[in-house]
Amino acid sequence: MRGFVSIQRLVCKQRRKNCYTVSLLLLLFGLYVFCRATMLKRRGDASVETVVTCADLIHAQVDDFNASKIDSLVAAATQRILSDESMSKMAKNCHEFVRTRGYFDKPVTDEEIDFPLAFSIMIHTSAYQVELLLRAIYRPHNVYCIHIDRKAPAALHFAMQAITDCFSNVFIASRLYDVYWGSISQVYAERQCQRDLLDSNFQWKYFINLAGQEMPLKTNLEMVRILKQLNDQNDIMTSASRDPERTKFRHVIVDGRLERTSEEKTESIPGGIPLRKGGVQSALTRQFVEIIHNSELAREFLVWLDDTKCPDETFYQSLASLPAAPGGPGTKESEHSLSRLVVWITTELHCRGKFVRNVCVFTWRDLPWLVQQPQLFVNKFHMDYDALAAECVLELMHNRTYEPATLNFTYYRKFAETRSWRSFDETEKWTLGRAIN
Repeated sequence: MRGFVSIQRLVCKQRRKNCYTVSLLLLLFGLYVFCRATMLKRRGDASVETVVTCADLIHAQVDDFNASKIDSLVAAATQRILSDESMSKMAKNCHEFVRTRGYFDKPVTDEEIDFPLAFSIMIHTSAYQVELLLRAIYRPHNVYCIHIDRKAPAALHFAMQAITDCFSNVFIASRLYDVYWGSISQVYAERQCQRDLLDSNFQWKYFINLAGQEMPLKTNLEMVRILKQLNDQNDIMTSASRDPERTKFRHVIVDGRLERTSEEKTESIPGGIPLRKGGVQSALTRQFVEIIHNSELAREFLVWLDDTKCPDETFYQSLASLPAAPGGPGTKESEHSLSRLVVWITTELHCRGKFVRNVCVFTWRDLPWLVQQPQLFVNKFHMDYDALAAECVLELMHNRTYEPATLNFTYYRKFAETRSWRSFDETEKWTLGRAIN
């Protein structure tokens, strides 16, 4: 309206005869603009600006009108993705890098300090996404080892070196391997991080293995409190049900792919270890990790698995079934994982995103469901598919760091006993209050 008044004064000053006419026209035009805006707002027309936040997405408070704006939000999140070269340049100024990203701004309780965690992060792409994960889980008293696939682009290596140089408790594995899916190289890479973490000055309680495309569903304090409910047990999936073809024939890498040969393995399994199978996601006690690195039987078993398929789904799982394994679970079937939520195409679980290699890649539409799940981490997100979803998880973890969820300890103690989510009904929840803030 101030603009209309200015025009009126100017016209009236120059041509007094037209003053009343111009004033009337401006008044009518102003009324038209006001009425038009009011009508559009009531109709929910897209031309009326509204703001959609991560909280709206997480609370599922997005109607058809707001949903039309989310494509632009996803596009904006994609535009924020930085190349490995840009991440490398940014991390060269460590002071600004850690300050602007708030690495040391989060509150830390004595309970967390007394229960430090160790993480390995296996990566092969996108320093930007890896840094997003690191920022979500970083605490000064924890320790983090990052293994970069040796054959990954040099720019990724440079970027991660620049980032890790900014921290005393984040480092790159002392030896890197060319990693091929389904081969022993995956076990070697993870064991290298385990060895380096054991050799560090940090007296961590649990080791958690991660991939660079995962994100946490729990804050560090929540993880500590949940892991305590395991009562020094390992969280590892083990089952006697397995595919004998994986260990019956020798396997070799051909042109970057694991291939089965026609040659059968003839060597006996060291110590007669019963072969078990399970997912690679786990949270292992320090005592168990120490045993599998210092035991001659574990070393012999690793050599025996060298030419088998998917030994990362056999090595830890079989050793954990031995009676002398610290934290077990021994011969007890452990159907599910507390450490990780993974939705496979063969299950009937929720997936609003897409499946890549039979695993769900989540999108923003999955957020209301994801935050209700009890696991510590979720796999997985692709930044070139939906960077907004990962950003919203980061924001949620930041908010809950200041307002922790009220955990249902009975819920997690029940899982420690049953090792299966099937024993829970829909009325049982991992939190006694709100899971989202």
